[in-house]
Amino acid sequence: MRLFLSVKNCCVIVAGLTCGMARAEDRITLDLKNATVQDALSAVFAETGAKYVLAEGVHGEIPCLNVSGVSFETALKCVLRACELSYRVENGIYIIEPKVKEPPKVQEEPSPSVEEQLAAFRARKQAEKEGPAPFIRSRGYV
Repeated sequence: MRLFLSVKNCCVIVAGLTCGMARAEDRITLDLKNATVQDALSAVFAETGAKYVLAEGVHGEIPCLNVSGVSFETALKCVLRACELSYRVENGIYIIEPKVKEPPKVQEEPSPSVEEQLAAFRARKQAEKEGPAPFIRSRGYV
């Protein structure tokens, strides 16, 4: 990715931050075209003074991202959402990692109530007492 100061193809960062965590009142402007996620994150964190780490599996490309006058948090979330990434903060360091995909939830059938289980048990016991079904007896199978 090339960084130009032209309006057409540029990456402009506007922030006035101190070291450590980004402040909510700081504003960031980004204009990224065909940027790798690493370049995009570098642009977001460039002027903040905040530290970050990329976990294994962080990759992707952002075809276009144009945000203006947004908070650091919003700019970060825009970049992460575009590449299905998430972050957490530990000891003031942003850890960027692939978003954990939850397996689809399987809808379980409700288990039978106690009454239904008791009725089924009684039906089985009654069938055992009666022996084979009448049509089986009448045909001479037993």
